Amino acid sequence: MKHLFITITIFICLSVAAFGQRESKEVQMRLKSIASAVDVTEAEKKELILSIKKLIDGAKEIRAAKTEHMELELRENSLRYLTEVLIILDDERYEKWQEEVKRKNSERKTN
Repeated sequence: MKHLFITITIFICLSVAAFGQRESKEVQMRLKSIASAVDVTEAEKKELILSIKKLIDGAKEIRAAKTEHMELELRENSLRYLTEVLIILDDERYEKWQEEVKRKNSERKTN
C-alpha cells in the first residue's frame, strides 16, 4: 500500500510538472526570441503572450478549415501578429528584434 501511495504521488507530481506549464513551448519560444533581442516590461510580456496565442490559435483554425485561400489567410494572420508586436514594442525595438531574427536566420542557413 505504501508503494502504491508513493507511485501515485510521483505520478501526480510529474503530471503537474509536465502539464502545468503556464505557456506552451511555442509561446515561450516566440516570447524568448523577442525578449532576448530587446528589453520588455512584464506588462509588455503579457500583451506579447496574448498576441502570440492569437497567432497560434488563428493559424490552427485556418489550417483546420482548409479553405481555398489558406495561404493568404495565414499570411494575413502573421501580418496581424507582427502589427500587434510593433504596437506593443515601438519602432526602434521592433526593428532591432527583426534584425536579430534576420541575423539568426542567415546564420542557420550558412551552418
